[in-house]
Amino acid sequence: MTTKIERIRQHFLSGRSLTQLEAIGLYGAFRLAARVHDLKAQGMKIDTLMKEDPNGSPYAEYHLRSARVR
Repeated sequence: MTTKIERIRQHFLSGRSLTQLEAIGLYGAFRLAARVHDLKAQGMKIDTLMKEDPNGSPYAEYHLRSARVR
């Protein structure tokens, strides 16, 4: 069985970005920022882009800077 963090890692390695709402829907991951922190600690280079929804509420969109993992 694949863990949530491994599914999120594979998502980033496939070249796709990820938001909290997408992480909940796709992987049942309610703490995406914590999983991103864990992946960064493992050497993944993940960037955060802050965006606003149509109502002006901020949210983070994460994407992998490079497919290389050290």
